[in-house]
Amino acid sequence: HTRYISVTGVQTCALPICYSLRANPENIVFNNLIGINYAKLGMLDRAIEYFELGLEIDKNDVNTHRFLARAFKLKGMEDKAGYHQRISESLSGAAEDK
Repeated sequence: HTRYISVTGVQTCALPICYSLRANPENIVFNNLIGINYAKLGMLDRAIEYFELGLEIDKNDVNTHRFLARAFKLKGMEDKAGYHQRISESLSGAAEDK
């Protein structure tokens, strides 16, 4: 994969996947993955920015609403957390009814 000692085969194999996501950042999966990583780092404001970008692409994405509910809850913003939780539950119920 590489001749450099500091780069492993796993890192090298993952590069094409990351590149394709970077090539199209107007992608809900990309935004959610970046948001999740910011949340894991405790950077909730940045995480929320990326989740909200995802909602601009698809306002009915259940997972994005769930991610936002969790991030707002962690920030102690119960009203916004509850709002996104209710939407995600409503969207989940609508999907089950189909």
